[in-house]
Amino acid sequence: MKIIDITARITAIVLLCLGTIHCAFTPVIIKNIPGDIRSVFLYMFLSTGLAFLYLGTVMLIEIRRFRRKVTDSLLILNISMGLALAAGIMAVFTMPENPFAWITFATVLPSSVIIFGKQLVRK
Repeated sequence: MKIIDITARITAIVLLCLGTIHCAFTPVIIKNIPGDIRSVFLYMFLSTGLAFLYLGTVMLIEIRRFRRKVTDSLLILNISMGLALAAGIMAVFTMPENPFAWITFATVLPSSVIIFGKQLVRK
């Protein structure tokens, strides 16, 4: 199960980096948005960044619990990976010109295949 540990750790770190970048650059992006829709974009940008920070943090916590053989850790890790996969797919679908959408998708898709596939093979 070491492959799940390594794969989930890499994915969590990438999600934490993307979340940090997303939150940090929100003021720069928002400055260029017209005033009447600025608050909507502020909410969307911060929500996305905070969601990625949350997913990355939860994944790192659950990886530690997974190594200690805590029973529900794999379930929570799977849910987190599923949410990250959904975010990656939706990002590419809604913003195909955004490189961060592709970075998210390119990180989360192979990680999901490895993590979910490893569990299917094991059963």
